[in-house]
Amino acid sequence: MNFQQTLEHHPKTIFWFTCIVLSVLQYFFGLQHFYFDAERYWESGRELVVDGQFSLYNHVTQRGVLFPLVNYGLIELLGFLNWHEISVFKVLNTVFVCWGLWFVVPSLYAKATGNVFTVVQRLALICLFHFFWFRYVSCPLSDFLCLFLLLQGFNLLWSDKPSFISIIVVGLICGFVFNTRPIYNLLLVLYPVFLWMTAHQSAWRKLLQVGLLVAMACIISIPQVQVNQKVWGVQSIFQATDKFYEGGSLYLGQLRWGLYVQKYDTYVGDTTCYPTAQVFYYHNKATMKEERAEANQIQSYPQYLAFVSTHPIKIIRFAKNVFNGLDLKYNTAYLYQIKSWMPFSILNYLVWFIAIVILFKVATFKNLSSQIWWIVGYLGITCLLCVPIAIEPRFLSAVYLVAYTLIIAHIKPFWAWWRALSGGKQIVFILLLLAFESGCLWLSQQTYKELEFMFNC
Repeated sequence: MNFQQTLEHHPKTIFWFTCIVLSVLQYFFGLQHFYFDAERYWESGRELVVDGQFSLYNHVTQRGVLFPLVNYGLIELLGFLNWHEISVFKVLNTVFVCWGLWFVVPSLYAKATGNVFTVVQRLALICLFHFFWFRYVSCPLSDFLCLFLLLQGFNLLWSDKPSFISIIVVGLICGFVFNTRPIYNLLLVLYPVFLWMTAHQSAWRKLLQVGLLVAMACIISIPQVQVNQKVWGVQSIFQATDKFYEGGSLYLGQLRWGLYVQKYDTYVGDTTCYPTAQVFYYHNKATMKEERAEANQIQSYPQYLAFVSTHPIKIIRFAKNVFNGLDLKYNTAYLYQIKSWMPFSILNYLVWFIAIVILFKVATFKNLSSQIWWIVGYLGITCLLCVPIAIEPRFLSAVYLVAYTLIIAHIKPFWAWWRALSGGKQIVFILLLLAFESGCLWLSQQTYKELEFMFNC
């Protein structure tokens, strides 16, 4: 029995060994502090207690209340055990992300294609993901938490006869996810539609399960309903962000921001090197003030659409936003240095080049289950909604996950395809790769030139 066969016979052992190794690496090399959004998410759990009294009504931010409730429970438990909060969180989040990459993604892939991920492929997927996103796992941000949860929801629904227990879990996932990340609000519609289209059972049973799913999503939203009623004076299961922003829409504000900001980072290093935590890359630094003034005059979605339709240069700029979202330059959301390590970027571009080649030359989609297009389409819509705003790579995390899955699933056929090419075609392939890398580096440098302030270290 060779080494690979040995691995295949001990999947649980390999999974937990991987979790332990990555947890140790997180402990020593992950972020040692929570910053800004990550800190706000974590501390919002502690802020539910004021003067020693717990109350939902102490939650007065624009964020949903369910994630703070989870963090409150963790904070109380870790305080009782006298364990270090950040260290334990990093371990728990590492195990959660490994669970998503080891079980959830391969399960969906198997249902979509009929091909099963081997232990080696699962391990490779985890390693590839953590290489590029290692210090994102250190943070209590909601991006990967909600992404893996909503994918597990589809996984549970993707059955001829889903059990009522599965429906209850999916309903809870649905309510938690759209409360935590409003970009996923359509999940309350798509989950029931997906269930109805996928399950092979009587209409009455499906109708009952759809009702149960929606009911569970509403039940888990009760804390948010109570906060909305007491704090904001509205009746809704969704976050009352318009009340927090004095009647303005949070997403509309982000769209206005995206009209003159093409990318955003958060800096936590030495302020003598860069003066602010907010790192803005403008579309055009020379005309930024005028563009900001124009954007701030937009007060409604119709005004925004009218403005964009009469300024086609804005739509062209959104294409650059897509590149910026896929231009992962750091393995962390919080930067100690703004100048990226070029080999990291080059490897990221290599991943995208291989993924594109696999997509158009190697992968076949003839036998794909129709259900997967519902999932891909939904994730695509949520990513497209993020493109017009000041982009961060984590907003397109679903696209990265699809690319990594494609590569791991098709790396052997890709290698066979490469070896089958003639010598001349291999040279052309390498030249195309070099041109792709050079073009990406040039585009990335163009973004860097629009940095608000000079980086002096």
